[in-house]
Amino acid sequence: LQHVLGLTVKSNCSLSCDPNTGLLAYPAGCVIVLYNPRNGKQTPIHNPGNKNITCLRFSCDGTHIATGESGHQPCVRVFSVADRSQLIAFDSHKYGISCVTFSPNMKYVVSVGFQHDQVINVWDWKNNSLAASNKVSTKIKSVAFSHNNNYFVTVGNRHVKFWYMEPTPDKCTLPIKGRSAILESYRNQLYCDVTCGLGSDDDLTFAITRSGVLCQFNARRTVEKSIQLKVRHCDTLTTIPDMVVCGGSSGSILVFSSSSLLPLHILPPPGTIRLNFCSTFVWLVLTSRICVSTTPEILANTIDIRSMWMHTIFADHSLLVYDIMDFSSPQTHALSTFHSSSVWDIKVKY
Repeated sequence: LQHVLGLTVKSNCSLSCDPNTGLLAYPAGCVIVLYNPRNGKQTPIHNPGNKNITCLRFSCDGTHIATGESGHQPCVRVFSVADRSQLIAFDSHKYGISCVTFSPNMKYVVSVGFQHDQVINVWDWKNNSLAASNKVSTKIKSVAFSHNNNYFVTVGNRHVKFWYMEPTPDKCTLPIKGRSAILESYRNQLYCDVTCGLGSDDDLTFAITRSGVLCQFNARRTVEKSIQLKVRHCDTLTTIPDMVVCGGSSGSILVFSSSSLLPLHILPPPGTIRLNFCSTFVWLVLTSRICVSTTPEILANTIDIRSMWMHTIFADHSLLVYDIMDFSSPQTHALSTFHSSSVWDIKVKY
């Protein structure tokens, strides 16, 4: 396999960026595509289980990728990025895996099953063991690990829960302890994405609802602040130092202060952003669908903090790379457009 045209990203759980190199990872069926936005080159990793990849995540040092898959008896797999080989696989889930993530110290991999699977597993993957496990009764949309390694947070339908890590004896599986957030007036919301604060905000947790409510949780699991975004709906959330970035309908990208939740910037839809043709490496394919006034909603969004490039995937399967070094004047570094639905036939011209 040399090149993949297309992607099967459905949420932030299936898009990840290596914070060290800026390498982007996303699934295309049963293939992990490693995409370098600087030169437009791809490196594919094939799933040895031949099942569709539903979620993936880079480790903090960028040397490994954890994946989850769909289908009967799906596996959590850990791959080496350097040699594109599978290191280990776990098959404790039954009906599919909705999200995976590494702990910041790389000791654990957390995997969350589909709604009918109802299982959260914490894997001590280097020792090939299941460290902790528990059940959930709702559909989990996203998971995020705190940067102090003490807990991780899951969100879903009327669900925001903090799960606390405790030392476990070797080769021993313990029930992981979880405590629900105090949601009060937001208890009936569908929470689509979650992320933990960085730097001075590392004790804060941020969650976004489908209806566009951005919530800030403190260390006591209580809603400290909240703000209603002026969008029809919102699905993605990511943090950079001192800022929270939200992606929603009509291609809107909203930037808020992580401490006060005051609005800072609004990035316009991609059709109105000035294109950067001066860069040496620009892979740009313009089609009419990305330039129309009604821009597809944002499905996934991640930011390379080192270079301040933002990678955004829209509902029509287009991948846009913004240069946001200056939020007041964003530029489009690269744009890749693919088929927006099923491909029924191909022909080769010799």
